[in-house]
Amino acid sequence: AIQTQLKNTLPQAAIAGAEVMKQEISSRAPEHTGQLKASLITQSTHRKASIIATVEIAHSAQEDTEHYAIFQEFGTSKMPARFFFRPGIEAAKPKIKTVMAQAFLAALANHVD
Repeated sequence: AIQTQLKNTLPQAAIAGAEVMKQEISSRAPEHTGQLKASLITQSTHRKASIIATVEIAHSAQEDTEHYAIFQEFGTSKMPARFFFRPGIEAAKPKIKTVMAQAFLAALANHVD
C-alpha cells in the first residue's frame, strides 16, 4: 500500500535532511585543526510512529570538541562568537524541504509504476 511505502521512506528522508544540515553547518564551522568539522555527526532515533534525525557534535574526551564548539558558537570573554551552527541550520531549512520532498515523490513514483 502507498501508506506503507511512504512510512518506509520516512527514515531515509529524515536522515537525508539531517545530512544536508550537517553539510551546511560544516561549511560554516571554524577550521583550526579540522577536529570540529570531523566531529559533526548525524544520528537518528526510530520510534513506532516517528523518527528523529539530529546533527550533533560527537563527544571527544581527548580534544573536548563539544566545549570548543560552544565557545566558537557563543564566544567567551576573550573571544568573539563565530556563529556557524545556527546559521547552518537556517541555511539548510529550504534545502531540507526539497530533499525530503524529492524522497517522498520518488516513493510515490515507484508506487505508481
